[in-house]
Amino acid sequence: MNNTINKKFIFAVLFMAFTAMLSALSVSADSYLYISGTSISGDISDSNLVNNTLIRESVYPGQTIKVSFNVRNGFSSSENLKLKDVDVDWVVEDIDGGDDLDDDFSLFDISKGDYKSLSFEFKVPTDAQEDTYKIKINARGKDSNGTTRSDYVVYGLEVKRFTHNLRFNRLSVVSDTPKCNDTLTYNFEIENTGRRDEKDTVVIVEAPLINFKKTFVTSLDRDNEYSSSGTIALTGSITGTVTFTATSYYETDKKSNSKTANIIIEACKAVTVTSAATNTSPSGIAKEGLIAQKTFKNSSAYTFLLAGGLLIVVCGVIALILVLYLRVNNPKVNKKRVNKNKKLTKKRS
Repeated sequence: MNNTINKKFIFAVLFMAFTAMLSALSVSADSYLYISGTSISGDISDSNLVNNTLIRESVYPGQTIKVSFNVRNGFSSSENLKLKDVDVDWVVEDIDGGDDLDDDFSLFDISKGDYKSLSFEFKVPTDAQEDTYKIKINARGKDSNGTTRSDYVVYGLEVKRFTHNLRFNRLSVVSDTPKCNDTLTYNFEIENTGRRDEKDTVVIVEAPLINFKKTFVTSLDRDNEYSSSGTIALTGSITGTVTFTATSYYETDKKSNSKTANIIIEACKAVTVTSAATNTSPSGIAKEGLIAQKTFKNSSAYTFLLAGGLLIVVCGVIALILVLYLRVNNPKVNKKRVNKNKKLTKKRS
């Protein structure tokens, strides 16, 4: 067995012995308030955790841990004592750059033989170093007689770091009004949570559906971030869900992590062309957008012919009147009419 394994084994033994000693000193066997049924979910999993033990799986910076447990009233029916104003808090020691992550729950009561299910969640800080950190849960309250009851548990959480880990903290694609011909804005943030500096970091952001691809090259030291953004003008021919994928690479071409984001592009509204011509319905109401049928009566030729016909009629009437007038006032015509009348008179006599 090498020195590294010996050190880890000795540390684990000392850790369990120390926490067991603290537990024995601070919690009595007849406290009647118990924390039990602890399980781990999220990016790692473990269940039925025993006090003063290490969580089975290791965790990496940026991952999320959910801790679920029960707080139980151990009094029997014959004792019939309620636990009042039970106060529960939790802490993950020193994991946030030497600072704690902690919180507490609202006060509650537990009837005899009953229990309260609780859970809390935290994200392992991206700058958490490789180490084993303590998760502590404390519970305390008073029974119906005023006696203080308490319990606490402690678990070990091992944090590891990948040699290379270029992890995305954010990738988003937004638009004020995501229509087919609008402009999209994308942005991302990447963090080096690995064990070493990455001098040749590459990020590729692409959306094949709209034929978009852009490459970013940078140098990213350990625990540092890099972010960028840009805009894309849509052509108007793409609708539906557009998927953007951001992929990180170390040493230029070795893939590390990826992240996706979706945006739904709505279709552009059809443009309606309305004619200026109108058509009148039988009721006399003009209907917009309807083009009237063009007939001979509506044509300019019909108007021209009608005007010409009227002109000919007027000229004929004038000519007829003129002819009649001339005949009535002609002396020769009148003399013949007088002689004719005299002859008719003689015959009758």
